[in-house]
Amino acid sequence: MPNELCKLLPWDTEFFGRRIARYCGEALTEQSAAAALAWCRREKVECLYVLVGGDATELAIARRFGFVKADTRVTLLLDNPAAAVAHVRGAEAADVPVLRSIARSGHHDGRFYHDPHFPASICDAFYETWIERSCGGWADRVLVTPESGSPAGYVTCHVAPDGDGSIGLIAVGEDHRRNGYGGALIGGALAYFHERGARKVRVVTQGRNEQGKRLYERHGFQVESTGIYFHAWPEDVQ
Repeated sequence: MPNELCKLLPWDTEFFGRRIARYCGEALTEQSAAAALAWCRREKVECLYVLVGGDATELAIARRFGFVKADTRVTLLLDNPAAAVAHVRGAEAADVPVLRSIARSGHHDGRFYHDPHFPASICDAFYETWIERSCGGWADRVLVTPESGSPAGYVTCHVAPDGDGSIGLIAVGEDHRRNGYGGALIGGALAYFHERGARKVRVVTQGRNEQGKRLYERHGFQVESTGIYFHAWPEDVQ
């Protein structure tokens, strides 16, 4: 099997304490699905992330091989982000404990929470670590709102080598939701990307997150593509 069909993910493996890999094939076929599972068994990979499009044949193959649907991935795109009033500020080291607290409850639509192989407490810790490391350099910029005092929410911003921008993590604390903070964070991110000269901005959300999708659309984003995330657990497949 070509080496590029599957790739071990060091960060996920280290964090979750189990060998995790990603399926890298362009399409999912009967042959590639069987080969990927065989590779996982040889490499002692416990979980394989498989992202496929909406093609009915691929979906049928994934289900036939026992892959478990974890999420519908929705990618939204905004062209030429305009200048915006940004009621945000840059995150500081002193904000990290509050941001970790927000992360514990801010990402429950994520696919890991919907796979019983991943305990909720581990999922909480995953996002806590993610936002902390984002503040330490994983993200190009972490913005928080409001502009003064303790943060109510955060958004991470990334700029690719080609200049395109992307929103990574975004979350608002449980006690601050429905107060306009989500919109403030998106506006702040778009202002940042405009200042950086980004021509395109993308964000990925979950199909079950209808509220978030509508919020992005109100800021001019449009759905660019959708896909289905499956988790394949070789030891669960006969």
